[in-house]
Amino acid sequence: MPFGRAGGPNGTARCGRVADILESMRTYGVSADGTGGSGGRHGPRAGRAAPAVPRSRRPARPAGRRVWWSWWCWTTLGETVGFCVPAAAGAAAGDASTALAWSLLPAAGLAEGALLGAAQARVLRRVLPAVRPRRWIAATAGAACVAWLLGLLLPLLAVRVPSAPAVAVPAAVVGAALLLSLGCAQWWVLRGQVPRAHRWIVATAAAWLAGLAVFCAVAMPLWHPGQSAVLIAGIGALAGLLMAATVAAVTGAALLRLLDRPADASAVDQRPAPPHTSPPRTS
Repeated sequence: MPFGRAGGPNGTARCGRVADILESMRTYGVSADGTGGSGGRHGPRAGRAAPAVPRSRRPARPAGRRVWWSWWCWTTLGETVGFCVPAAAGAAAGDASTALAWSLLPAAGLAEGALLGAAQARVLRRVLPAVRPRRWIAATAGAACVAWLLGLLLPLLAVRVPSAPAVAVPAAVVGAALLLSLGCAQWWVLRGQVPRAHRWIVATAAAWLAGLAVFCAVAMPLWHPGQSAVLIAGIGALAGLLMAATVAAVTGAALLRLLDRPADASAVDQRPAPPHTSPPRTS
């Protein structure tokens, strides 16, 4: 007989094949009508990507905020305390054109850079363990010393070259070298540790440009001839604190970008689900 009874050999074989097909359909998440079932390996509606979460509703990554806040606090503290050293040295040296100023201020800048580098290294050793703190501190201290030497050149250019057009070009070169000195030294330590480390040079220069602008905007209108030394020091300390906070905020944002962990990023995985696979065909 071409079609045997259900209990015969042919019927038993056909029932076995039907059971295998149904099992395959359940395994691949396909119901009996071919529309996709709720079970299976890929779950309901396998093959469809999850709806994208609007960017405004994505939760901020707390790790980024913690890194930025820690960097801001330590950098502000380190630069504020460190800035007191060259400020005291400048008050003791008096005229910046004297030999005493040329010997005291670079040494004070070395101490300022060491304090700033040590404060920043406390954060870097957690987020970038491969960066050696001693190298970071040494690079920051050396760059601060060079920056103060370059800063001493600017008054000399104004005195030696009375013509404004003639002094503009060398002053711009010295000023650019001053702003880039710290970033270049720290980039030398960061290179090979983070991608696009050269961006740290530009970010640091922009941070110090903004910080010096804040310092001048606060201190210059408040300083007047005939003021007491205590008042002058207090105004300088306030302006130095605001300068340090500005530098810390800008460089903290740049650090998050280097770490590829912006503060407003989300950990939502937007990778599409694997494509739907049809069950094997049986003959």
